Amino acid sequence: LAWAGEEGVAVHGYADVLSGTSSDSTPETQRLRGLSLGNIDLVFAPQFQGKTRAFAEIVYEPTAATGEMKVDLERAQLGYAFGGLTAWAGRFQTPLGYWNTLSGHGGEEQLTILRPRFLDFSDRGGVMPVRTVGIWAHGAEHVGEAGKFIYDLFATNGARITGYDSTTSPATLGSLDDNLSKSDSSGLFGGALAFDFEQPGLSGLRLGVHAVGGTVRAYSSSTYA
Repeated sequence: LAWAGEEGVAVHGYADVLSGTSSDSTPETQRLRGLSLGNIDLVFAPQFQGKTRAFAEIVYEPTAATGEMKVDLERAQLGYAFGGLTAWAGRFQTPLGYWNTLSGHGGEEQLTILRPRFLDFSDRGGVMPVRTVGIWAHGAEHVGEAGKFIYDLFATNGARITGYDSTTSPATLGSLDDNLSKSDSSGLFGGALAFDFEQPGLSGLRLGVHAVGGTVRAYSSSTYA
């Protein structure tokens, strides 16, 4: 769904209904039973004159336990284009490989019905910092008719683990906190380099590498030690 008036900002929307079943009775998997409403995802891409860029994503997401809708500002980024390079600042999805920047919260944007478990969002049990706040440079350079190089560099807030307690038996497992509104002086940095083939017979093929590093601190509660 896309809408734009004669004046104003174009709005793209996604919504989905899920159906499934599970033999597990835990609250996390109960949401897979029967029918349920998925995310309602609104994407805004304002068009500015010149080289300024902007992007925002607001998601209405049902809670697993009750199905009540909560509102999250998932992405809010402002950029400036320098030729084939765009420098972004704000809150965005971490450019980890191919999947994470391709797929937002809308089910129609994804290559599969559900996101891969390890790339799921932290409030759904994901283990990777797939969204963050910081700066990000993204660019592309064409190589004749063969294709184009695509590259990313980023430096952002680092994630942390809260709720971990090694003194209990068994140990109390923690959960990932993306540090989207704060930072405990940990950081995340990395980059990616890929080549998109555009030759006949290879069109659609992408080969690349990416690297990410940082410090992840663990806390026994949701507050800083």
